Amino acid sequence: MKLDNPLLHVSIENFKKVRAVAFDVNTNGLTVIHGKNRQGKTSTLEAIRTCLSGSKPKIDMPVRDGETHSSVVCTFADFVIRQLITKTEGGFKHEMRVTSPDGATQPNAKTFLKGLRASSADPVAFARAKAPEQLRTVFQVMGLDNKLELLEAEASEAYDERTAVGRTLKQQKAHAEALHRKVGLLPEPESSLTPEDALQTLELAQEFNEKRAKIARSYDTKAEYIERMRGEIAELQSRLESAEEDIELTKKELSDYGEERDIEPLQIELDIAITSSRKQAERDALEAQADEAKEEELSQQEAFDVANTRVANARRAIEEMLSTAEFPVDGLGYDTENKWLTYEGLPFSQCSQSETDRLSAEIAMAGDPPLRVLFVKDGSGYDDDSRRRLHEIADKRGFAVIFETVYVGDCTDGVEIVDGSVAP
Repeated sequence: MKLDNPLLHVSIENFKKVRAVAFDVNTNGLTVIHGKNRQGKTSTLEAIRTCLSGSKPKIDMPVRDGETHSSVVCTFADFVIRQLITKTEGGFKHEMRVTSPDGATQPNAKTFLKGLRASSADPVAFARAKAPEQLRTVFQVMGLDNKLELLEAEASEAYDERTAVGRTLKQQKAHAEALHRKVGLLPEPESSLTPEDALQTLELAQEFNEKRAKIARSYDTKAEYIERMRGEIAELQSRLESAEEDIELTKKELSDYGEERDIEPLQIELDIAITSSRKQAERDALEAQADEAKEEELSQQEAFDVANTRVANARRAIEEMLSTAEFPVDGLGYDTENKWLTYEGLPFSQCSQSETDRLSAEIAMAGDPPLRVLFVKDGSGYDDDSRRRLHEIADKRGFAVIFETVYVGDCTDGVEIVDGSVAP
């Protein structure tokens, strides 16, 4: 496929590790940038990327050490993009310029470049990335990354809330059941009397015995007195008769009172009543705690149900969004439960190497960017077959691929970088 406005040539000077690099770009597939480590291959890719983005480089040293400025020129069929970075006292000055073949200059280079962004995806990085990063890349291509992130955050928050409430619910349920079991093990009260009634009965019996004892002492005193009177019977006959009458009255009063009451059983009954009352109070308090625990259990169950509904609603919203979304590659999908990318229903990580290479490249080339330029950083993991597949896909989709890899021995194709320059 021939590009309408392909990248034709790149020229870089003094950018990071680069001294001077210039090469023609293969507009029908791969342009391989290779060489040993720390020679300037990655700096070459970064230079082209920053130039095409129009943004100020987010790096500490965009100018080679010892130089005053760096420049990057990317020549397309219909325009030329120039980036100039100059050292200043406060840091660096970043300038962009876009000109047409006849020399006309675009009034606002950054605005012009904003509408011509090249693909920022890297198929090698995509294939090596973990599932969350792969998902983020695919949904960025689909334009759904922000919406999915919000829904996933809602689902995650609801899931965490449901987990916390579920844990509390489980503990509360066990606590309530334990309290109810404990209530069931308590013995029934041994007496129906209240401590107050038992105490009143005991006090009446004690009062009765005290009065009776007082009467008995009175009887004994009077009996002694009669005995003394009998010794003086002659002189005290009248007093004896009076005393006998008196003692008979006292005897009758004592008889009316009856026998002395046994207070020991009453004391025992009082003790039982006090113990029973205490146990009943403990039972009532425990039953109240059990009822309160049950109410809390029901409250936690309600909170758990609400959180569970939130999780379900968020998941349903994600599924509804994805049901109408168009994935960049046929067969791609999203596992909402495990939160990973799928292909033909299986996890993306289970794809074969050839499938991974193909899918990563097609995802990276998804959409229809005006600048159909793709960058591959550290493509050393690609063998000849993988590079050929990437070249074929790029040719089919109309992409120019700047492919960076380490030194490959006797490799003669592509652009070899040695100490910041193109090898002779």
